[in-house]
Amino acid sequence: MKGLASKSTLKIVFGSRKYSVSWKARQKELTAMVEQLDLPTFFITLSAADYHWPDLFRILAPESDIKSLSEKERKQLVQDNPIIVDTFFIKRVEALFEKVLIPKFIVNDYWFRVEYQHRGSPHVHGVIWLDGAPDVQKIENIEDEIADEVAKYFSEYVSTEHPNPQQEPALKHILVEFCEVVDEKQDLAELVNKVQMHTKFGYPKELSDRTKFIIDDKDNIELETKKNHPRVNRYNKNLLQIWRANIDISPVISKERLIAYLAKYITKSENKSVQFQQLLNEIINSSNENDSARRVIQRLFIKFPG
Repeated sequence: MKGLASKSTLKIVFGSRKYSVSWKARQKELTAMVEQLDLPTFFITLSAADYHWPDLFRILAPESDIKSLSEKERKQLVQDNPIIVDTFFIKRVEALFEKVLIPKFIVNDYWFRVEYQHRGSPHVHGVIWLDGAPDVQKIENIEDEIADEVAKYFSEYVSTEHPNPQQEPALKHILVEFCEVVDEKQDLAELVNKVQMHTKFGYPKELSDRTKFIIDDKDNIELETKKNHPRVNRYNKNLLQIWRANIDISPVISKERLIAYLAKYITKSENKSVQFQQLLNEIINSSNENDSARRVIQRLFIKFPG
């Protein structure tokens, strides 16, 4: 099962690719959102810490001292109660959007889907539109003043800095709730150590002394964030300390990146194929700078079988 949602629903809507009517509706919804709102501001991923969230285990084991539960016991409780765990995750996502993202980050709209790892752990992939976000499509030269202004804007939301690079790796214990935190900087360092360290997907990365736009090896504009540790994945401080599980937040800086991202996650349930990769490359390569993001997305959905 896969899920999609937008602000217009305020609830996660579940669907499967075999139900073409549902998927066509979601595709049209996204196309309409891009047509009306243009490029989103951020890609966002929210993972579950279902073995470590104390509020989850107060539901799964109400008579137990949750801090004394062993890792083995916590895993067994999660495995024995998949519906409760899944419902808890969905409600947690809804609360994050309704209580934090929309009012505090001034999110005008969003679109996302829920998917599940092989062991059944859920996570969310999606995009959000922030009020007052700069127009990245105006960047023509990374040396221009506007590029510095946009990079500064993104640096306020996205971090790859470790609060304490010398912090020892965290043990696999249950997480502390944010309401119990005494030292926020220490708490952030422990969270980064526990949930934001990556060893795959291009990590470790080179350190950087500031957030700036660069040109990558494919001649594309890329945002390089200030980094003092080679393994820290992109996060937002406030979101990480509230969500208390792995997150990823990355700026949408081109329609090509948006299309590649959407193609990857919209069609993730399909078997990857050379034909699909060729189709994606054809769509991106045949697009020109005057094509709107909406037009390119429409071409993707028209060509991809529903």
